[in-house]
Amino acid sequence: FNTSKVTTIDNLFRNCYSLTSINLTNFDTSKISYMGYMFYSCYSLESIDLSSFNTPLLSNFRMAFYNCINLTFINLSNFDLSSVTTIARLFESCTSLKTVKFPNLTTPKLSSIGSMFLNCYSLLLVDLSNFDTSQVTHMDKTFTNCRSLTSINLSNFDTSKVTKMEMMFHGCSNLEYINFKNAKASLK
Repeated sequence: FNTSKVTTIDNLFRNCYSLTSINLTNFDTSKISYMGYMFYSCYSLESIDLSSFNTPLLSNFRMAFYNCINLTFINLSNFDLSSVTTIARLFESCTSLKTVKFPNLTTPKLSSIGSMFLNCYSLLLVDLSNFDTSQVTHMDKTFTNCRSLTSINLSNFDTSKVTKMEMMFHGCSNLEYINFKNAKASLK
């Protein structure tokens, strides 16, 4: 399956309700800029290995894992998110998701993280301290209903350009600690 010239894989596995696992280790993603809705509503997907993905041109990652209700862990640590502009609703309604591992790379073009973890009821661990949010305008509902989350590190968040932040932690009934230590905020 030669994907060396492919530039967009949006909706590739959308609504594959019975898909439980998939091997994408030979996928060439070096020219892909759009991965939106890639695994949208893959209800049965339990595991996915994206460790071989090379994403220097990726700009849109919106809703890629939306409603993957059986995913418990995802590792995006090899992803290059430096060209990404939106990860809005990336994991929305991944109700079993407990841990997300992000890369140690910056995200200088990122403009929207709204509803990224909306309704991730089981989310226990996510570290967004390396995210460059200096261009982000939408953070609304980012963690809404993450009722298992007890602490979160947002120590380097820059909210100076944010225009939408409502309900960011709404329904996070067990959230006890938020690290905003070095965060830059605007109180317009």
